[in-house]
Amino acid sequence: MTGNDDQVAQLAKEHLETANSNVLFLQFDELDGAGHKFGYKANNQDYLSAISKVDKHMGMVLRSISERTNINSEDWLTIATTDHGGKEKSHGGQSPEERTVFLIVCGGNVIEGEKKLCSRNYSSSSNGSTSTWN
Repeated sequence: MTGNDDQVAQLAKEHLETANSNVLFLQFDELDGAGHKFGYKANNQDYLSAISKVDKHMGMVLRSISERTNINSEDWLTIATTDHGGKEKSHGGQSPEERTVFLIVCGGNVIEGEKKLCSRNYSSSSNGSTSTWN
């Protein structure tokens, strides 16, 4: 699914209402653009507004999943993450701000409330095509 974030969310909603896919991948990219334009700062109102917009999109997608006709016989695993953090108006370096990301996993065999932290070093190629745990 391609388009701006509003279009991606709407297409995902429509797809979830009509299709029986085994996998659905969505990428909301406008938040990254806001970070580049306004800075990746939690005290920056423009950046926080972009986060809020993605949150609304995710809410719409998750509601669409929960409202599926066959939801009681389906086994969904939902994963939300980001591909990088940010520092100032950039990313791609090795700072903690650029390398720290979140990972939210829900459904399947995930144990509710269980939290695990990974202390391994993570690295990826410069073009993002390969990732390795050290």
